[in-house]
Amino acid sequence: MKKYITKTMPAIFLLFITLSVQSQTTGDYRSVTNGNWSSIAAWERFNGSSWVAAATAPSSADGIISIRSPHTIVANSAITTDQTIVESGGILTITSTLTLNNGAGDDIVVNGTMNFNTSTIAGTGTILINNGGSFLLSTADVKQLSAGVAITNNGTMTWQEGGLNFSGAVVNNNIFNISASALWQFPGGLTNSGTINKTAGSTSISTPWSNSGTINLSGGSLTSSDVFTNTGTINITNGAAWQNSSTFNHNTGSVVSGTGSFANSGTLTLNISQVFPATLVFSNSNTINGNGDLTVNNDFVIQGNITGGGAFTLNGNATFPSGTLGRSLTMGAGRTLLLHTTNVKSLSTGVTLTNNGTMTWQEGGLNFSGAVVNNNIFNITASALWQFSGGLTNTGTINKTTGSTTISTPWSNSGTINLSGGSLTSSDVFTNTGILNITNGSTWQNSSTFNHNTGSVVSGTGSFANSGTLTLNISQVFPASLVFSNSNIINGNGNLTVNNDFVIQGTITGSGAFTLNGNGTFTIGTLGRSLTIGAGRTLLLSTVGVKSLSTGVTITNNGTMTWQEGGLNFDGAVVNNNIFNISASATWQFGGGLTNNGTLTRTNTGSANISTPVTNAAAGVIKGIGTLIFSHTITNNGTIEPGLSPGIFIVDGLQPFSANSTLRIEI
Repeated sequence: MKKYITKTMPAIFLLFITLSVQSQTTGDYRSVTNGNWSSIAAWERFNGSSWVAAATAPSSADGIISIRSPHTIVANSAITTDQTIVESGGILTITSTLTLNNGAGDDIVVNGTMNFNTSTIAGTGTILINNGGSFLLSTADVKQLSAGVAITNNGTMTWQEGGLNFSGAVVNNNIFNISASALWQFPGGLTNSGTINKTAGSTSISTPWSNSGTINLSGGSLTSSDVFTNTGTINITNGAAWQNSSTFNHNTGSVVSGTGSFANSGTLTLNISQVFPATLVFSNSNTINGNGDLTVNNDFVIQGNITGGGAFTLNGNATFPSGTLGRSLTMGAGRTLLLHTTNVKSLSTGVTLTNNGTMTWQEGGLNFSGAVVNNNIFNITASALWQFSGGLTNTGTINKTTGSTTISTPWSNSGTINLSGGSLTSSDVFTNTGILNITNGSTWQNSSTFNHNTGSVVSGTGSFANSGTLTLNISQVFPASLVFSNSNIINGNGNLTVNNDFVIQGTITGSGAFTLNGNGTFTIGTLGRSLTIGAGRTLLLSTVGVKSLSTGVTITNNGTMTWQEGGLNFDGAVVNNNIFNISASATWQFGGGLTNNGTLTRTNTGSANISTPVTNAAAGVIKGIGTLIFSHTITNNGTIEPGLSPGIFIVDGLQPFSANSTLRIEI
């Protein structure tokens, strides 16, 4: 063994000598002590055969420049360098302009420590921090990196304080620690495939950057104010805050989680889905887009512009003060959505807001081109307008309690609507197959189309005013406590029963019957469905406007009917079973006919022309004063009884008497 060692030692020694000789060349520099870069006492130079005291400080014109352990070299004046190596244990500190003169390979290689305290790293070239090396950005002074300089970190990089004006690029492949309360700006860019640890301070990064590694934000805040693309992991913990004020691209591989907050005041582009857990409070004041789904599990304010093809699920409580919702939103059961402030809220075409919790419209107009589906509770107190064509579908309960609200979107109800205060104007098509309760003197105003379909129940203690079209596809009874009025169109095959005083105007048509158990006035318009006046009730035909009765319909009077003024164009029939008073000086025309089973009385001295077939039945009495001109056929089986002289009846046609009739004349 000893003999073996003796033979091999010379070979090893010679190899060492060979490597030592080959590791330096003429013109190389190395540090010999601490000092400034410009101090020649800090350096020695290799002259080709040995290291000798330097005659000048090194520059980019020289060979390899090595800063050895445990030496600290301070670049305190402007220098130009190339092929600089900071060995393990060695330190290079920058306090003045350092210019890289780009040569072959990396221009500065850091195996020890490089402190960038202030000033500028200029020129063109690369700085490589190797594994085990460190790059420290310290002092409050601003540091500048020129556009031609790139830093690659495979070791540990620490930004402790001071702003960074970096036009050059930084690539982190290992560890980058940030505790600075400062701004990183200019377009050099930051690429992270390693780990960034942000532990304290209020840091703002205003350079394009990306992460395919890990970002641990465990303290303070980080504001991203330039385009950021994430395909890696972001952990936001300990109540730390991420603020996006530019563009955040959430791409394939991106994971965002933690126990802090994520605030978007820029554009969050969801190219994949994102679930914000309840522990990571998410907020938005600007734009969310992209095709990925968004799930938020904390309380949330809907504002700005939230768009994109993905779904939006909200499992926290929410407020919607303003802005545009452009992605479909589902409100979870047990959660609330408050539409408040006077600002207009918008819902984009093609999206749906589905409420499975409690939604409250408190104030502010709704420009909803998208649809709303209420499956649970929807409270309305707003004095405002809901408009555009998105539509509202209610399968739950709508509670309208105060204010003057207008809904100008197609809507339907198969659940329950409780209108207990204020007024609700429906100014677009409404289809009801559910329950509508109108109470406490509140008002429902239909100014469009109200489809009263199978299952529809309308009742209460308020008022229902129709100034649009009420289509009765099933029968409707308005109780006396619910005051019904009409100024436009009623149609449909269902029967209509009104138990309050009522004005007949507009156009009332349909094959169903019309029963009026309140007092009525017929001012103008067309009655196109058969009407029955209840006993003890009155029907007054008033105003000078012409009243029309459609062919095939009948007015049956079991109360008191008074023709006061205005012409009657009656193609339909009138049957008087009780009292019919005529004081009008006008013409009743067309062929509908009048059948009198009660008492028809001309009550004043005027003149009325009845130009329709008249039948005075056996129990019928025609009497009074003034003039009645019967200018069509009259069939009399009852009594004609002119009143106090002069009671004049002019019959234009055949004489009005038959074997069964009676003429009673007062002398």
